[in-house]
Amino acid sequence: MAKSCFQNIQISGVVTCVPSTEKCIDDEVHLFGGNLKQIERLKKTIGLDKRRVVDSKTTALDLCEAAVQRLFEGLNLTVDAVNALFLSRKLLIILSRVMPQFCMVVWECRLRLRLWT
Repeated sequence: MAKSCFQNIQISGVVTCVPSTEKCIDDEVHLFGGNLKQIERLKKTIGLDKRRVVDSKTTALDLCEAAVQRLFEGLNLTVDAVNALFLSRKLLIILSRVMPQFCMVVWECRLRLRLWT
């Protein structure tokens, strides 16, 4: 397994972005085939009570861009001042499975184009 070592770096900030619309799992019984037992089991075992949803026009890329913009504003940075931007692969993999509009490489390239143009 390859190992990497970085020196003289720092993490300046961490940010996430979630949609503002919240839906209660009890109101969406139809998504679980009407199985009330399954819903109660999910609520009990993993604490799933509510979920966040976006409208049909919002993509995972839009959420990622909003998070990066908020990070830059919070740190008072411009895009030109950033040497590297780390996007969690695990998060991107999850998002790409949930919202498969973009494959991983294209997703990252599109975000860079949005930010640096």
